[in-house]
Amino acid sequence: KKNSYLKNILTRDLLEKEFEELKSSKAIGRKLGIAGDTISKYMEDFGLTPNKKIKYKCNEDIFSTDSESSFYLAGFIAADGCLMSSGGSKLLSIGLSNKDKAHLEKIRNVLGAENPIHDYDVKNSKQNPKWKDIVKSEMKISSTQIYSDLQRFNITERKTHTLTFPDWMKDHPLRHHFIRGYVDGDGSFYHSLGKGKKVKQVFFSVRGTTAFLTSLRSTLEADLNLEER
Repeated sequence: KKNSYLKNILTRDLLEKEFEELKSSKAIGRKLGIAGDTISKYMEDFGLTPNKKIKYKCNEDIFSTDSESSFYLAGFIAADGCLMSSGGSKLLSIGLSNKDKAHLEKIRNVLGAENPIHDYDVKNSKQNPKWKDIVKSEMKISSTQIYSDLQRFNITERKTHTLTFPDWMKDHPLRHHFIRGYVDGDGSFYHSLGKGKKVKQVFFSVRGTTAFLTSLRSTLEADLNLEER
């Protein structure tokens, strides 16, 4: 019965995902409450090498050069990605709702990455019964160079409350691609019938830190020759 239970729990996708983050069978065992030797055995059965780092190919130079793709991806990551340190590795993580998995696959292709995309359940209802549980798709890339290069776009660990619009980008000819990526990640368009209005209006909304949004608004106003109303 125990072996049957473990076979249902220790799938190849789970072990590969956990190993990519935790880097050892012992660490996985501690997290799951299962002996490290058992984790190693199941990994070997799946053709995975325990306690040896899995290295996937990726275009690690992409953010070292200025291009439409690098600026768009940097903008998207600024909105919907994160940098982290884990087990001595520098990681880029991009996680989206499973319904947007196709977009994550396009990002993986632009990055030239072989890294797997993992799907897993997010139990939002445990935090708030009014929230719906969702399936999330996530890709993690281990790269010290990508981690370092993204910091020129002011993308750092725990950027949620610290992100600012890069000063050097305000006059850069590719800045609109960065903005396009950011809006794809954290912006929205919607229409609404305002109070006392007879005709629906279209609204544009984008989220971020006050500092980031202040610079973004100034850049858009200058580029589009808009006057504040």
